[in-house]
Amino acid sequence: MEKKRIFIVEDENIVSLDMRKRLEKLGYEVPGIASSGEEAVAMVLESRPDLVLMDIKLSGKMDGVEAAAEILKTYAVPIVYITAYAENTTLKRAKITEPFGYILKPFEERELHINIEIALYRHKTQNIIKEREQLLFTTLQSIGDAVVVTDNEDNIRFFNPKAAAFTGVDRAKALGKKLNDIVKFIDTGNDISPEKTRNRQFKQLVTKNGEKRFIKSSVAPIMSMTEQNMGKVYVYHDVTAHELAKQALHRSEERYRHFFEDDLTGDFIATAGGIILICNQAFASILGYESVEQVEKKNLSLFFPALFEKNGLIEQLKKNKRLKQYNTKFMNKNRQPLYITANIVGEFLKSGELKRFKGYIIDNTEQKKIEAQLIQSNKMEGIGRLAGGIAHDFNNLLGAIIGYSDLILETVGEDDSIRNDVVSILKAGKKAAILTKQLLAFSRRQVLQPKIINLNTLILDLERMLKRLLPENILLFTILDDKLWQVKIDPVQIEQVLINLALNARDAMREGGKLTIESLNITITEQIREKFIGLKNGPYVLLRVSDTGHGMANELKEKIFEPFFTTKAPGKGTGLGLSTAYGIIKQSDGFIFVESTPGVGTNFNIYLPRVEEEAASDEEPAEVQAPIKGTESILLVEDEDIFREMVYKVLGKYGYNVLEASNAGEALLICEQYKDPIHLLITDIVMPHLSGIKLSERLLALRPNIKILFISGYFENEYVEKDGFKKGTFFLQKPFSIVTLEKKIREILDLV
Repeated sequence: MEKKRIFIVEDENIVSLDMRKRLEKLGYEVPGIASSGEEAVAMVLESRPDLVLMDIKLSGKMDGVEAAAEILKTYAVPIVYITAYAENTTLKRAKITEPFGYILKPFEERELHINIEIALYRHKTQNIIKEREQLLFTTLQSIGDAVVVTDNEDNIRFFNPKAAAFTGVDRAKALGKKLNDIVKFIDTGNDISPEKTRNRQFKQLVTKNGEKRFIKSSVAPIMSMTEQNMGKVYVYHDVTAHELAKQALHRSEERYRHFFEDDLTGDFIATAGGIILICNQAFASILGYESVEQVEKKNLSLFFPALFEKNGLIEQLKKNKRLKQYNTKFMNKNRQPLYITANIVGEFLKSGELKRFKGYIIDNTEQKKIEAQLIQSNKMEGIGRLAGGIAHDFNNLLGAIIGYSDLILETVGEDDSIRNDVVSILKAGKKAAILTKQLLAFSRRQVLQPKIINLNTLILDLERMLKRLLPENILLFTILDDKLWQVKIDPVQIEQVLINLALNARDAMREGGKLTIESLNITITEQIREKFIGLKNGPYVLLRVSDTGHGMANELKEKIFEPFFTTKAPGKGTGLGLSTAYGIIKQSDGFIFVESTPGVGTNFNIYLPRVEEEAASDEEPAEVQAPIKGTESILLVEDEDIFREMVYKVLGKYGYNVLEASNAGEALLICEQYKDPIHLLITDIVMPHLSGIKLSERLLALRPNIKILFISGYFENEYVEKDGFKKGTFFLQKPFSIVTLEKKIREILDLV
């Protein structure tokens, strides 16, 4: 896809360069930067960008609003103002140029991205609307029939050239006049009422010069969104020559026949008793039949049981004459439900009795499925954010518990009576850390360590362990593609997924059965995408875990990946196993789907995208043996007081000079005031106002030699690059022991 080109107008060089960097990071192209209004006008008109980011206050004679107005005289480009000024005078001047956005400095990258995308979308939509308006106007101007549009008082608002030719009245003179003063009929008692909208009748029209023409006339009301009558549309068709009338009728019949047969909506006509008289192929296909002959003569109630029920379709049709956008349920020939939107029109006898009705149905079944999946996806995302936030707070508290426990254990003797209590606290803290790790896996906010591997190797290595986990009455089979493609995953996390699925399969096969793990290459096609909505076209490695257990009903399948949902008895499961698997696969850019039939078994299908890169070497770097104590200066930035105080004590105990800050602002102030070298920045990633990632970028600009250690209990994916943290930075997952922290600090500080 071609990159959108964003032009920057900003007279502060450092700000414009920062904006350029952000835009390029977001995937846009920056064709140029201007620092004055005059320069902006010339460069924009020359480069023709897709959007202009315009600062209002500019150096030179022309400010941003004046520059925007000058540009828009020649080139219709969306303008988004970026300024530190929001007073009424500036806003009023800016409105004159009809900007597509107004962003106040300072702003977040996400805010910039959203405003740009909305502006581009609005500009695209406006162009489409203008094109459609021009198309409609051109169509009405060039249409072969006379078209006259009136307001609700019958004053003429539109009068096309054909109408002028019919009546002999110039268009300019007709506008604003009453319809009856311009269009005169000999037979005026046969006008069409709104209830007979779109019915055609013959009339004799008298032109300005006295010429008589026989025409077909029709009228339709113009209704507002609130069902208020705004006027009428009159269409007059010349049928003066009888032969032309016959030909026109024949063409009309042919057009209708082709439209009926080729229409993509399901069209049918049925008797008042529900017998289908005629239908098109689309209607038959929606119901699951190959031909219209298989459907005609059947009763519509076979597919729509509620047809004759109280307040059903027939009863509503008799009452309202027609049904617009009628949403209901049908059933196909296999008794599978269909979600239908229908427009139904009744044909009535003079006595008012329903004679027959015709309908146009649209199958929305697939759309309903997509909507349900979207709702479920949004629900899972919301729960994931909640779980990640809880894990973040828990990890800070657990980090303090584990850290203080370690400190106490270093000060008490082996025989001290309190030692066992502290060890118990430490064990409880580490068990709680495992639970928060599961929450992070589900919420997709853990740090993965992806490697390019062949899944067969991982499955074979895990096979022996799985056999020990399974009882003797469950047989384990592996079916592996010997030419399996490579994938990029965290092996430890995928092992966790397989173990979770195997344990669930074991619980579903209490009486014994068969567990099969299969790997194969697959290229996603449209046919497969219809079955597994959400998949994208392309090559994948499919990892399938199948069991012959008791299976599950549809209502269970819809909830199976939700956290804390379990079918096990109370006390027998946390409900985090499958939600953890779901989070791991999603964070690995993969997809996981479940297929299950009660009494038959369950399949979990995992799709992982293929990578073309070669697998990396498995050799681990030699562990750095470093002394525990140090004398370097360390800047510690952590917004959780209890955790920061614990780390401060640990670092101070081992000789480091520690500068502490509770937020990014304090950290920046310390760096400006502290004149001696700061060797290491230890910062939490998720902090209010400014993240640890952004803080590190600013500190590196001030102190290029400072080393960075990020710590976090959870983080959003947007904080890190796709393949991990930037080179030269390091990460520790909360909670961690003080020994782990000490070794990591020495490892970083001792690097040359």
